[in-house]
Formats: sequence, structure tokens, C-alpha cells
Amino acid sequence: MRRLSLSEWASVGEMVGTAAVIISLLFVAYSINRNTKELQAANENFLYQIQEARRSDEATNPQLSELVVKAKNGGALTPGEQRQYFSHVIRGLNAWELAFIRYQAGLISPTEWPTWDRMYADQAVSDFPREWWTQARLWYTEDFARHVDAKYGGQ
Repeated sequence: MRRLSLSEWASVGEMVGTAAVIISLLFVAYSINRNTKELQAANENFLYQIQEARRSDEATNPQLSELVVKAKNGGALTPGEQRQYFSHVIRGLNAWELAFIRYQAGLISPTEWPTWDRMYADQAVSDFPREWWTQARLWYTEDFARHVDAKYGGQ
């Protein structure tokens, strides 16, 4: 059996090192992909929690529940009721903006985002009169405000 020369051993070592680097890079890519999916899942769970808190507030607070029904049925709201309802709906807009910003950062799955966006848009447009949105628009980032404007049919 022939003995390998030093340069041949160096070539073998180079091949083993290259293979190790490739395996390491594949592992890093796998880990990053898995971490991204875990972050997306955590963010989506957070959005579920926010949404559930709003629904729970409506279901367990009779005054708020009656106020929401009254507002959705076009009933005249007193100034105090308008403020309460406005505050309740603003919570939904805040959650939508949070979801929007996280989606832009890649923290919400592109396959999940359209469903979240549609839900928030439907709630905002049905629950929040356009003139109220016009007033509240300045409280939000310009990108998000343009996004909401489009859901209202432009500004």
C-alpha cells in the first residue's frame, strides 16, 4: 500500500474541511428557517390573543356589548358613548398596525397575512366610520395609513 504524500494529505484535509463548511452552512440555513417559522408562529399567537381579548371584552362587558350593537345598528351615540366606542375600535386599529408592521418585517407568514389583513380591514371599515378614520389617521405610520386608506377605497 502506497503512503500519501504531504500534498495529498493536504488535499484530503481540504476536501474534509470543505464538506464540514457545507454541512455547517446547511445547518445554519435550517436553523434560521426554523427560527423564522417559530417567530412567525409566536407573532400570530400574539395576534390571536389580542383579538380574543377584544372579543372577550365585548362578550363579558354588557355595557360595551350594548354599545357595540347600538353603534353597528346605526344608533345615535352620546358623546361619552362615541368616545368609548372610538377607544374600543382604536384597539383594533392598533392591533392591525402592529400586525402590518410585523408582516413587513417578515414576522408574520406571507400565507397567513392576507387572512389577518382581511379580518382587520373588514372590522375597521364596518366598525369605524370613515370620518373617524380621517381623524385618527395621523396617529399611525404613513405606510399603514395608506394601507388602511386603500381598504376604505382611497382617500
